[in-house]
Amino acid sequence: MSVDNVVRHYRQSQAKELLARLEENESKPHTLALKPGLKEFIVRIQLSHEHHYNQIHELLEKSDFSRTITTRDGFRRDLPHAMFYRSAAPETGNREVFVAVHLLLEEHAKLHGLRNLNPQIMVMDAKDLYLDLDRSTHP
Repeated sequence: MSVDNVVRHYRQSQAKELLARLEENESKPHTLALKPGLKEFIVRIQLSHEHHYNQIHELLEKSDFSRTITTRDGFRRDLPHAMFYRSAAPETGNREVFVAVHLLLEEHAKLHGLRNLNPQIMVMDAKDLYLDLDRSTHP
């Protein structure tokens, strides 16, 4: 057996073990505590310059986006930098969240004369989200 095959077999074995551990208990911190009757989204925004992020974080938090989520074990967890969480009415789709974020950032850029904001936006349904995040340090 070649070295590549040994490494591939080892990685497949490790992946199977991790999957088995995840399936043992769905209440572990790797899954999101879904809110009944709502649809939930994760949004990732990348900007052209780091110095814009603080303003954008504040803007999105004022618009009911959060930088933390609650997992099934009941703990709040910090999302990675430039990622946000939002729950919405069940008829809301990724497109509507994308448009809302885009318009919000566009309006903010115009209001503050930010010609180089250049946001890159991704919106994902959080229904089947798996994660490994630290507990939140925010109150």
